[in-house]
Amino acid sequence: MKQTVGQACLVLALLFVASLPARAAQPAPTGGELRVLTTGGPVEQCPLKHTDVVAEITGNVAQVEVIQTFQNPYDRKIEAVYVFPLPDRAAVNDMEIQVGDRTIKGLIKRREEARAVYQAARQAGHIAALLDQERPNIFTQSVANILPGSEVAVTIRYFETVPYASGDYEFSFPMVVGPRFIPGEPTTNGERGCSPDTTEVPDASRITPPGLRPGTRTGHDISLEVRLDAGATVRELVSPSHRVRVESNGRGGDIIRLKEEDSIPNRDFVLRYRVDGDAPNLIVLPHRGEGDGYFLMLVQPEAKPATADITPKEMIFVVDCSGSMSGDPIEKVKEAMGYALHGLDPRDTFQIVRFSNRAETFEPGPVLATPGNIERALRYVARLSGDGGTIMLEGVRTALEYKEDEQRLRIVSFMTDGYIGNEEAILAYMAKHLGGARLFSFGVGTSVNRYLLDKMADFGRGAVEYVLPGDDSGKAIRRFYDRIRSPYLTNIQIDWGGLGVTDMYPREISDLFLGQPVAVYGRYGQPGKAEVTLRARLGGKPYEQRYTVQLPARQDEGEAIGTLWARAHIEDLSDRLIVSPQPVLVEEITRVALAHRLVSKYTSFVAVEEQVDTGPGKPALVEVPVCTPPGVSYEMTYGAPAGIEMMERVSVAPSQATTTMTTFNSEFIDGLPIFGRDYQDVLTMAPGAGDVDGNPTIHGSRDTDVVTLVDGVSTPDPPAGKRGAKLNIESATPIPGVTIRIAARRSAYRAGDVIELSVTIENQSGKAVQVPAGLSVAEGNARFRVLDLRG
Repeated sequence: MKQTVGQACLVLALLFVASLPARAAQPAPTGGELRVLTTGGPVEQCPLKHTDVVAEITGNVAQVEVIQTFQNPYDRKIEAVYVFPLPDRAAVNDMEIQVGDRTIKGLIKRREEARAVYQAARQAGHIAALLDQERPNIFTQSVANILPGSEVAVTIRYFETVPYASGDYEFSFPMVVGPRFIPGEPTTNGERGCSPDTTEVPDASRITPPGLRPGTRTGHDISLEVRLDAGATVRELVSPSHRVRVESNGRGGDIIRLKEEDSIPNRDFVLRYRVDGDAPNLIVLPHRGEGDGYFLMLVQPEAKPATADITPKEMIFVVDCSGSMSGDPIEKVKEAMGYALHGLDPRDTFQIVRFSNRAETFEPGPVLATPGNIERALRYVARLSGDGGTIMLEGVRTALEYKEDEQRLRIVSFMTDGYIGNEEAILAYMAKHLGGARLFSFGVGTSVNRYLLDKMADFGRGAVEYVLPGDDSGKAIRRFYDRIRSPYLTNIQIDWGGLGVTDMYPREISDLFLGQPVAVYGRYGQPGKAEVTLRARLGGKPYEQRYTVQLPARQDEGEAIGTLWARAHIEDLSDRLIVSPQPVLVEEITRVALAHRLVSKYTSFVAVEEQVDTGPGKPALVEVPVCTPPGVSYEMTYGAPAGIEMMERVSVAPSQATTTMTTFNSEFIDGLPIFGRDYQDVLTMAPGAGDVDGNPTIHGSRDTDVVTLVDGVSTPDPPAGKRGAKLNIESATPIPGVTIRIAARRSAYRAGDVIELSVTIENQSGKAVQVPAGLSVAEGNARFRVLDLRG
């Protein structure tokens, strides 16, 4: 009978990663990469000690200060690297570091120049900090040469506008970078991270920080305070994500603080509120110092459309069924899909597309929304589960490849957590193939990829909705149907009436759904007052509204407006770059970012404390591990078996060295989510090795002549009385035999990857045959620790 490798250990080596003791008891490693990970219980020592967030919201604009305090609990100097999120439309315009009683202001430079300054300072022994943007919502903070027992505080500041629609404001602060599925073929192991760089995500190693198991803590905690001055009485103020304390500031505003028992940075903080009275039809927030002026204009159209005939629709529901959606997220999607299916009009057609490693559909094509079809669809949805990788492009391609129904408006509803690394590929495909369809994105989960979901809605001429675990899915779906059923403003144009307005962003105003405001940033030269006209089409008919706007010659307040205008300009250029990559766009993004002191994909902040010399020697690299967001399956995303973590990256065994190998124990192999775990399957991967009725043969030998040795024990088959006829670990006769050693080429693999192995088979004569082989990853991830056992 066939036995699995998990029943017999090929090479014994059980790897544990324990909590790091205090500095006096635990020296830092002398090379490689230290990862502070644990198999359970608290990790008392972590290079990131605390994050403090203070947000001041005045009207529609938030100014946020983030202070990250890094410490060194080890006995040698370290370089701490922390991959963290910020809002995807944050205009990050300041960074400084505090070393002792000295404050060093960060300088904005081209990304490669800032890195060169940082690396030179690190090599010279100076304390230095570098802030890079990896995605609009993912940043990397590097702090070099932190001395043992000392602290370095890094302060980051940014502006953003608070989103508003249908009377509701929502302020959010992301606290953790969720896991990312990385498609493509590996190219290099990258600088760090849980995933190698690939052909499709060349910076994958920079957006995949190491993750902690649910229930595992580092010493890192977070405090958050929101000072809210909405300009009117606030009502219905609630945080659906965290427990908070609310008190008055004594001046008509509110102060909202996280409760101490909710200080783990493992999910987005969300604050929702409404204000008394109707929203004003027009808000103009100008700023002008020396030089040009800038403004933010918010227009709430007075649109009261008459009841219109409901246009039949072709509804395409796309559901992310990848591993990260398993558990609570996929159950929330099922709940939402139930409301969505029951809300279909009888004249609508619909299709359901599910995707993970590949895309599948409910039916070959869209079907009419008959009671029978809806009932079958509900049963189909009930069977959905989260499993496998996130090949999102397959889901998008499947949804858009159907020939459009000329009698119906195509609406694509996309439900996902957005945990992918190839966002730009998805957006570029949408821009090219969307046609007349509209796409509405639904972010489901506690720490979703808002950059991707926001941009999918932007590119798809739709809207975005975020559904937290405690939210009413039915309410979200009703808002969705209200939007697509109601006439909306299209072809929006603004006539500035002679005002000297230039460089308005967005350059093309997206279509508006009922309850949404028009929000534009502009730059102006000459001040003045004029009648501004908003023209559009409402329900297919002309629509026009006039407003009086004054742009002042001097307005010292509102300095954030110029920064936000520059951020909107960069976003517009970045969108164009996704659709049509051009070097001139990269240069323009860089120019605008440098002129306005903004972090971007091509500009970074760097700060160096030159008065402190930490001495010679390269600091040990310490990656700050991040929490697994609640509701996300650790095994389905990070995928390491219980009790096993890759702790230190070292050189991978060369293919020609039979004495260098990766070692596993039986529990490790049996727990890996891979095909081909059978002992015979591993053995027969070698050239010259075959299989006869489930028994291995080598170089044409009879299966009964094959002698196998597992854990130093031979494997005769007691019923047959022939040694090695079948693998049987119950035998206890030690004899020389076949030894198998396996070496992994990389340290981390994800679903859809092929684990590149070097299999060494040594027979009785002592001759060794080493061959490449591969195992496919069925789901989740597989991670290995590579050891050099020579000598």
